[in-house]
Amino acid sequence: MGNTTESKLNEIFALILDSTNQDNISILISDCIYSLEKDKDTEGALIFQKGLSKSAFAKKSKQFNVSTFILKMNSKFKGNYYDKNNGKTYLNKDYRPYYIWIIGEQKSIENFSKKIDLKSLEGYKNSYYLSNNSNIKTPFHTILQKTNIIGKFKPAEKGKKEITSINDLEYDNKKIQFALAIDLSNIKVEESYLMDKNNYKVNDGFTVESVDKVDINNMENYDFTKISTTKATHYVTISLNQDYAIQDLQLELMNKIPKWVAESNSDDDQDIKNQLDKTFGLTYLIGGVSEAFTMVNPKNTSYFKLKITIKK
Repeated sequence: MGNTTESKLNEIFALILDSTNQDNISILISDCIYSLEKDKDTEGALIFQKGLSKSAFAKKSKQFNVSTFILKMNSKFKGNYYDKNNGKTYLNKDYRPYYIWIIGEQKSIENFSKKIDLKSLEGYKNSYYLSNNSNIKTPFHTILQKTNIIGKFKPAEKGKKEITSINDLEYDNKKIQFALAIDLSNIKVEESYLMDKNNYKVNDGFTVESVDKVDINNMENYDFTKISTTKATHYVTISLNQDYAIQDLQLELMNKIPKWVAESNSDDDQDIKNQLDKTFGLTYLIGGVSEAFTMVNPKNTSYFKLKITIKK
């Protein structure tokens, strides 16, 4: 009904956000395609639409601890596809992405997710969880004494089960390297995000070499036995270059938009047949929402931060 060639995505979001409160959740199922006026400046129009999305979510985020869970799905589509200039292409059961947005108070979304395994839904591809919650907890962590070691060091505090401080460093070829076991089970991101070393930030002089799962097959038996009864799920291998002064390690997992968003984006959808897996303007839409959460809570830039004390 009405003008089916144009959808007012930001108006839909405004209506949904307005009806969402601390006692309910709202669910939107949409192709999440911004509709622009024909032959207008594409980049400028997308930036404008992004600003509207940011404003709508920022306004709601100031009211209560709102969260948003975005799921990218995939299904067959049969019908006309309208590109940014309202050009029409007929698709006949071609696979196209669509998105499920779950919006509500953080606890409400978590309770909903416990009842329905959203990632097991047919057609599920990726997800991104956003929240303005500032309650960042330091996860369980301990240094491993055998796995991926280069050089030598000793635990600074003897008798403690968790090793969070080391000293007596001996470099090997100007390098000290150790693995840090961490509990990442409560981080609401996909496994691929946790395993990407580029999502971790360390201070100058340190380098994140790799991220691995806790597994008896890729760890020294001594370390696996020591942490098998703990909550550790992954271990991050970190090195310190001798050219830098000995200093404490500051490690954090950055809260960034996951790679799949950019990989799913198109800025020009006129040749849709050759980009069936992409969504026009997606990075602007999700980028605007992400910026809204950061604007409301500037401290919400990482999932956790922790410190390892290092002494000579």
